[in-house]
Amino acid sequence: MSTMVGVNYKSQLREELLANTGSLDILEVTTEKLFIQNDDPVLEILMSRLPVSLHGLDLSLGSSNEMPETYCANLAHTLSATSHEWFSDHLSLTAEDGVEVGHLMPMQLSNEDLERTVAKIRAVQAFSDRPFLVENITSYYPIPGSSIPEADFLRMLCEATGCGLLLDVNNLYINASNHHFDPMTYLEQLPLDRIIEVHLAGGSRKFGMMVDTHATDVWREVWELFDQVCRHIRPAAVIIERDSNFGLFSDTLAELDIARGILARHGLRKPLALTVAAA
Repeated sequence: MSTMVGVNYKSQLREELLANTGSLDILEVTTEKLFIQNDDPVLEILMSRLPVSLHGLDLSLGSSNEMPETYCANLAHTLSATSHEWFSDHLSLTAEDGVEVGHLMPMQLSNEDLERTVAKIRAVQAFSDRPFLVENITSYYPIPGSSIPEADFLRMLCEATGCGLLLDVNNLYINASNHHFDPMTYLEQLPLDRIIEVHLAGGSRKFGMMVDTHATDVWREVWELFDQVCRHIRPAAVIIERDSNFGLFSDTLAELDIARGILARHGLRKPLALTVAAA
């Protein structure tokens, strides 16, 4: 099938999503939302009609602790009970020693962290026969103790575990702008055939830097970077993320059309095969 284009599910938009199901190729659902009993009938309907990408927030690959047993049990049950194309989480830390950080925090990238992260990925891969993807996040300051560039770290994770990648183009643009590097040079360091999903989103300019917010339309510069990226990758899906400050849903539909237009220009609305399998 062609590269799928869709959005992340937000309950505030349930009626709009239900009314426009035909305009979506895929739906991204927060994994942890399904840990508790689903009392959202609209989400159930949408998940029965559309392919689903499960996207986690709290795996905390960067924690030095073992993954909590309760979280692992919930994740394993959700993956077993939910039809999904793949599941993903972030290259980040969200808790340490039982203390919740409250957001996606960049993790230290060292050989020790690589070994620990590889072990965690292999553990969660055993919960599903579908691919597991790791997403790049934004960082606003250097992380002490890091000795491996992020792109190299992601490449080594792929080599060691067979995992795939979720490339967040907005995060890449923000990091490149804030830390003054060439985003395409970063991209060249990744195993491009492992990029299965792409995220597009908007951000804000504040505190003298660019910040990832998912609260605005996709920036023009992010569309331009996405256009460049599409010359080199063949993703199975593109998701436009919006978490707050919702405008007219017609604007979201227009963004989906922009994404489809860019994909078509690069021949990515033709049949594609999902090639990354869980190790």
